[in-house]
Amino acid sequence: MPQIRGAGEKREPIPAGKHVLTLKEVKPHESADPWHEVEDENGQMVPGKKEQLIWIFEAEEIAPDGRPYEHAVFTGLFYGDSRANLTTLLDMLLPKATDDEKKSLNTDLLLGSRYDAVIRMVKNQKNNLVPKAVDLSPVVADK
Repeated sequence: MPQIRGAGEKREPIPAGKHVLTLKEVKPHESADPWHEVEDENGQMVPGKKEQLIWIFEAEEIAPDGRPYEHAVFTGLFYGDSRANLTTLLDMLLPKATDDEKKSLNTDLLLGSRYDAVIRMVKNQKNNLVPKAVDLSPVVADK
């Protein structure tokens, strides 16, 4: 069940370092696309919309607010282009899957999966430091 939060509620970002993350949710998201303008009902040019997915991971570590740290990854909807965030993410999450399997993936099948993650702080387009998962690999169960 999605966690309800107040509008604009800030959470402590996941710190840089090694973490074990569990995929909790993959949900659709629509945001403004400043690179593609469209004409609105008044004839004004406004930013278009782009459809994305938000992949929400939960860490084993607890944040100062008493809840597990969360890490979100925004991707597009299409797998295949090596520059695309979805391609990069799925290649890390499913290293043994074929391209065809990744292109037709039901994301619900990945919910609850655990991954060893390396988080680094990187500058975003607004020049702010934000956490980014630079490596995710499936946790291999002990035998």
